[in-house]
Amino acid sequence: MDIDRLGRISGEIVGWFIVAVAIYRAAAVYLDPNTPDKALVACTALPVAALGLAIAIAGRTVNSQSN
Repeated sequence: MDIDRLGRISGEIVGWFIVAVAIYRAAAVYLDPNTPDKALVACTALPVAALGLAIAIAGRTVNSQSN
């Protein structure tokens, strides 16, 4: 496995990791009864999850084109 392919695979993994962390963070704050503004959490977590999903899709697209 060459270093270029490894970099593209790790890009996809990083994208899915960002999605998982954003969802986990949103759920943790949403379930916390001391959080006063839960809508603000959704407004910040959803774009971060969308960014992670875009990175993961880009990594998968580049991986499938290089095979």
